[in-house]
Amino acid sequence: ESVESIYRANVMRMLADIYRAGVGIEKNGKKAIKYLQAAIDEAAKVGNIDIRSIKCTIYNEIADIYFIGDGIEKNGYQTTKWLKKAIMLNDIGAMRKLAEIYKTGEIVKQNSIKAIHLYKKIIKLNVNARANVEAMKNIAEIYRDGVGVEADDHKAKIWFNKAVKESKKLTDNINVLLK
Repeated sequence: ESVESIYRANVMRMLADIYRAGVGIEKNGKKAIKYLQAAIDEAAKVGNIDIRSIKCTIYNEIADIYFIGDGIEKNGYQTTKWLKKAIMLNDIGAMRKLAEIYKTGEIVKQNSIKAIHLYKKIIKLNVNARANVEAMKNIAEIYRDGVGVEADDHKAKIWFNKAVKESKKLTDNINVLLK
């Protein structure tokens, strides 16, 4: 049963890719999403594997389909809905993507406060120094440029300094590895 479920989930992912790319058939985002959702359900039947990463990957793929308008109409609500599902599983890629969407206002109403919250969540999770530096730099830029918040050079400087400090730790770790 486990092997069959994994096989069926993979077949459903391939079908989704075919509909998404329009390989030999007309592009169809709705059918791609249907097959991606079915792949999650099928993978969930396998009791001895952690399907968190599978779910995150598929949630991000569905969000991308809605964000790009890949064989379907662009939809900001659906994009954020699926990214939030991945965020609930602590997926930093989804956090980064949604923070950028909120920061720029692309496809949804610009909201720097939500972007800052997501960048801080990335930092708090502390998955890797590179993601932390990027998040700190983005917070600093929001305050420096006054993007959706009042420009605040003091807060910008604090966050840029944090990014530099974190970046130095990353460099120090690389230097230790190279010795």
